[in-house]
Amino acid sequence: QSGNFVETCCRDFLYQDCTSSVIDGQVWLDYNDNKMRDFNEGILPNVRLVLFNQNNQPVDTVFSNAAGKYRFTDLPAGKFYVQVPDVTNHAIIKKTGNDPDRDSDVTDANGPSTTDLIMTIIAYRRLCMA
Repeated sequence: QSGNFVETCCRDFLYQDCTSSVIDGQVWLDYNDNKMRDFNEGILPNVRLVLFNQNNQPVDTVFSNAAGKYRFTDLPAGKFYVQVPDVTNHAIIKKTGNDPDRDSDVTDANGPSTTDLIMTIIAYRRLCMA
């Protein structure tokens, strides 16, 4: 500060948003065998799901809850896929369309009963400090 003159300077800072990524979904029964999830179709609780990184290394294992839902949390930025390794007495339905709410995510892209690679990101934000 020089007399009544105040010099301001604005600096841009990039900071990492520390919220981690999540991969989640639901395991369901296709009662009418139309390869799509219909409103009245059931769910599959207690199904084991394994998360792998793009190097085919297992990262985490979860089980679907009573509502058939599963959730992998605290994931770093990267590419992952999910495998449903051992559903007994039920066939694994492969993806047939592009409706994320009704269509299966299983494509066998990374081996039997696996999804495509799913990319997780960590956001960077710009902050101006004056």
